[in-house]
Amino acid sequence: MHCKIRNADILQSFAALFSSFDSFLHLGRQLVDRIKVSQFAALPQKRAVICEEGALSVALCRVGDDVYAFEAVCPHAFKSLKGARVRGETLMCPHHGARFDLKTGALVASPAVTNINTYKVAVDGDDVFIVLDE
Repeated sequence: MHCKIRNADILQSFAALFSSFDSFLHLGRQLVDRIKVSQFAALPQKRAVICEEGALSVALCRVGDDVYAFEAVCPHAFKSLKGARVRGETLMCPHHGARFDLKTGALVASPAVTNINTYKVAVDGDDVFIVLDE
């Protein structure tokens, strides 16, 4: 039996699947350009915290007035970067000491063998956002 699927059916299924992600949608069903993940005042200095919004999980790290965002898991042993500390210009994994460049996510010291993904951050008042790519 052949089943014909219309675009409207796909869109309706997609909307139902992601109905809990209302904060991700604009009027007209367009994705927002940024996602609020934290309050600036809630971020400790030079220590990573994990923030989750819907399916997005990121490690945020505050250094002075700057906020950096990374994927939440170290690629070495796939452990959380929660509690990672800033050492100079690097973020150091709390489990095995792998270090990554704060600005680029580039691997600086093993035992990890790959970089970590970084995310663009915007601070608006006390709100911290991850800026989505276009």
